[in-house]
Amino acid sequence: MTTSQKQLSLTDILEGHPIPAGTLEYFRARLRSKFHQLVLDEFLRQEDSSGLTKAELARRIGKGADQVNRWLGAPGNWTLQTVSDLLLAMGSEPEFAVSHIQDRIDDAEKWGDSDTDISREDLEQMPVEPDSAA
Repeated sequence: MTTSQKQLSLTDILEGHPIPAGTLEYFRARLRSKFHQLVLDEFLRQEDSSGLTKAELARRIGKGADQVNRWLGAPGNWTLQTVSDLLLAMGSEPEFAVSHIQDRIDDAEKWGDSDTDISREDLEQMPVEPDSAA
């Protein structure tokens, strides 16, 4: 039996329809993953450039090395405080930008996909041009 991936209608979101629980969770997981990757990339950069260790990072924020190891190992259900503490201990802080759903739809059309039902896999891999106003 073959199953196909359910389509995510971005237009439905823009039109103000209720967002299904599965879609909400999907975007929450994407955001957790992005925060995890941001923090992990910074840690790996500093580990390589200055020899920062997980133990030193843990000491700086008053946590056990085992806790920091778990945090850096996988994108768990971090709080904003966790992200802030880890980045601050590395002498860093995040920069933010918002990507609008309509921009994703416009990009889909620009890249040759004329409908607005985009698979989750395609949505995650779709290039988005930076907002010139940012």
